[in-house]
Amino acid sequence: MVWACLVSDIETALACEADLVNLSLPISDIHITHKLKRDRAWILETLKTLTPVAQKQGADVTGRNNRIVLGKHSGTSGVVRVYEDIGLTLSEPMAREILMQIRGFAINRKYPPDISDLKHLYTQAHAGESHTP
Repeated sequence: MVWACLVSDIETALACEADLVNLSLPISDIHITHKLKRDRAWILETLKTLTPVAQKQGADVTGRNNRIVLGKHSGTSGVVRVYEDIGLTLSEPMAREILMQIRGFAINRKYPPDISDLKHLYTQAHAGESHTP
C-alpha cells in the first residue's frame, strides 16, 4: 500500500506496481495552514485533481468523499463536521469535551474512533451535559 497526496506519488506507486494507493491529505486546519501554508480550498481542489488521475489508471474510488478521520490532532471544527455527517448536532462546549475524549481515545488506543465509538462518546458527553448545573 502507498499513501499518495501528489500526482507524482500516484505515478511512482504505479511504477512500483503497488497493489493499493490511498489518496490521503491532511484535514487539520493547523496542519493545512501552518505546515503546508495552504487552505482548505487547496485540499479540496487537490482531491478533485488526484481522483481522476487514479481512476484513469484503473483505480476504484471507494469510501466517503472528503472523509474526516478524527484523532489526536483534530480540532473542534472537524469534530462538529463529522458529527453532522452522522446526524448529530454538537454545541461548542460539547464539541470541545468530545474533542478531548477523541484525543485521549486516539492516544491510548493508537487508532481513531469509528462511528460507534463516536456515538458512544456523544452519549457520554450528552449525559454529562444534562447533569451540569
